[in-house]
Amino acid sequence: MTFKDTRSDGTPKQVWQKYLGTAEKIVELKEKAAELPHIKLKSFQYGKTAALLFISDELNFIETVNKH
Repeated sequence: MTFKDTRSDGTPKQVWQKYLGTAEKIVELKEKAAELPHIKLKSFQYGKTAALLFISDELNFIETVNKH
């Protein structure tokens, strides 16, 4: 787990990040978890939403639409 300092609206903010491994390693761990009845693993899809929000912020999309 690593920590890094970022700035949000000019104020410092500490964000943590944890490396989970390669996609193959994550799939392998998910398959192993299926064999253990006491472990429940659930994944959520968020990549598309995160990408669209990032692009929207970069283009100031909401401000542009509200202005017009």
